[in-house]
Amino acid sequence: MFLRGIRRGSSELKVVAVLLYAFGLSLRKTPGFFWLLSEPLSKSSVQDWMKKVEAKLRFEPVQSWHRAIAVDESVVKCGGRPL
Repeated sequence: MFLRGIRRGSSELKVVAVLLYAFGLSLRKTPGFFWLLSEPLSKSSVQDWMKKVEAKLRFEPVQSWHRAIAVDESVVKCGGRPL
């Protein structure tokens, strides 16, 4: 695998974790990817690294319009019953 030889807490590990998150892997799944490679990571450490990168790379978002709207299919429950 491409991560062989990367030591725990190294800059390379942080860069790969931030890139995986930036390309769409969730905060919960990013550490799971590293657990498969025997590199224990927590989602809070990935989140901290992301915040540091975002602070250094401030992007001004450009508003764009889309014809489609994404819909979240989660169900909100109150007292064990869906709302």
